Amino acid sequence: MDNLTDLEICECIAEIQGRTHWPSGHGEGLHVHYIEGNANSRVLYFNPLTDDALCFRMGFKFGVCIDYESGNVFIRGGDGFDGCLSVIKFEGGCFESLKRAICLAIIASKVK
Repeated sequence: MDNLTDLEICECIAEIQGRTHWPSGHGEGLHVHYIEGNANSRVLYFNPLTDDALCFRMGFKFGVCIDYESGNVFIRGGDGFDGCLSVIKFEGGCFESLKRAICLAIIASKVK
């Protein structure tokens, strides 16, 4: 799971969110375009690795828990820590690592 590229993470998250997407090399940074609804809908940029609000909104939606002391990001699937659907480590103090771990925890919980 840790070997996913940033683009693959964005694509997986877009699929989980039910969005039609395709990779884009246009513009600054990494983006996944998606269209909501019909073909007349506008094209938006989707990158939870760079969009803090999107990442943490999804974290809340999917029930992501962050344990800053242990460096674990996880989603509970049952009672207690044993029932976790996914546990991903992040580098303490590194905000980019935390956002990546949140996305990977969401992906891991849906792959099982």
